[in-house]
Amino acid sequence: MASRSDDIRNLLAIELSTGLIKTRQKLLERVSVLQLNIHRHGSNYMSLSADDGVRFRVRFSFQDESSFGGKVERTKCVQSFFPVNSIGQLRTVMLGGLTASEYRRWNIFKGTLGKTPFMKKILHDRQNGSCSICKLPLSADKSVIHHIDYAFLCHFTDTLMDPPAHQEKSIPGRRIAKCEYCHDRTGCIERVVLIHTSCHIYLHVKEGRIIRTP
Repeated sequence: MASRSDDIRNLLAIELSTGLIKTRQKLLERVSVLQLNIHRHGSNYMSLSADDGVRFRVRFSFQDESSFGGKVERTKCVQSFFPVNSIGQLRTVMLGGLTASEYRRWNIFKGTLGKTPFMKKILHDRQNGSCSICKLPLSADKSVIHHIDYAFLCHFTDTLMDPPAHQEKSIPGRRIAKCEYCHDRTGCIERVVLIHTSCHIYLHVKEGRIIRTP
């Protein structure tokens, strides 16, 4: 007996072969309507699964890739997400004048914020579930918070223990920021974005902070 994933795979294959789905964007919209999970998104295929958990691939070759938010689009826009300042610069112009309490607040924004599931959810919803760089759908386990501007202090001087219920693979003893209890998150939200882990690496390669070796 065929699984639901088998039925959907056959349906998508028919829609792709008959031209009912003509662009990558239309395919993404169809995947969303069918409530499928995207596991991999390559240049000519997607790895998907339905609610039965069975993974399958659909392959395609679109004539017009102008709507694709992959390598071409990512290369165009990645520079706009380079940090406007570096930690080294801030040590000279800002951090040296901070009190111990203020430095803790900056360190929470700089480091602890990126580990906080609540902030990731806020950014995910704010960006309509799409990566700011490549515009493709985000998944919780393959996304990271990226700082565009490090010059900000958290409103709190302390952190929380990360509850295991926050995520499937909680890291024991991990501290997170108190974003859920913050009265004004505007300063943080304007200085960070949620992007794919792969886009984060790509960004830092282009920025020169990561050097690729042969």
